Order: sequence, then C-alpha cells, then structure tokens
Amino acid sequence: MRRLLLALLLVPLLGRAARAADDAAELRRLNDAYLQAALASDTGRLEPLLADDFTAVLADGSLVSRAEYLRQAALPLPLRDFREDGVTVRLYGDAAVLSAVAIARLQNGGWARSRYTDVYVRRGGAWRIVSIQITRVAR
Repeated sequence: MRRLLLALLLVPLLGRAARAADDAAELRRLNDAYLQAALASDTGRLEPLLADDFTAVLADGSLVSRAEYLRQAALPLPLRDFREDGVTVRLYGDAAVLSAVAIARLQNGGWARSRYTDVYVRRGGAWRIVSIQITRVAR
C-alpha cells in the first residue's frame, strides 16, 4: 500500500520534471531561431518570436520598443563570425529567463563580447520574448 501511495505522489512530480525539461529544450530551440533570424537581419522570422509588449535594453543603455527593435534588426550586422557560450535557462512556471555570453568577430577583425538576458512568457501555449537586455563585456 505504501508503494502505491508513493507512486501516486511521484507521478505528478515526474510529469512536472518532464515538462520542465521539454520547456527548457523549447526555449533553447527558440533562442537558436532568434539568433539565426537576428544574424540574418530577417525580421520576418524574428517578429513572431517577440511579444506585442516586447522591450529591449540595448548595450548602450537605450530602451527601445518592439517596433524600433525590429527596425534596427533589419539592418545588416557587420559580423564575420558569431558564437554563444554558457546558455542557461531558468523556469518559473509560465515565465523563463535565458542568458548567455555572445562572442562576435566583427568585419574589421575586432572582437565584441556581450552578455544577454531574455525574458520569455508563455501566452496562449506559446513562448514569446517580452524583454531582452544586452550588456557589453570588457575583455
């Protein structure tokens, strides 16, 4: 009888753990899709990932709206190479925080490092980015 009770108690916990793992994998996939779209200046692929009330804090400290962010994202990026490091995902129910370090080689041969944090919210069953913050990292 105790085993049955223990099993009944564990089933919901295992279900939540599996859902958290699925959510984390989905958020990593969305992060990859976001980066591919941003690097290609493809606002058509970028736009559906952003919530209607999206805002961004850019590396220079400016706060921009969704419309302004998409306008800036349409401009080509002067990059030769790009990679990210240390991606982490923290889940809080229907909210999540994803962060990583971005390392870019610029067209002029220089390097740029930044740390970014994206806040996702699940709305209508889909994850959307509601906010990002980009911070330059000194070498």
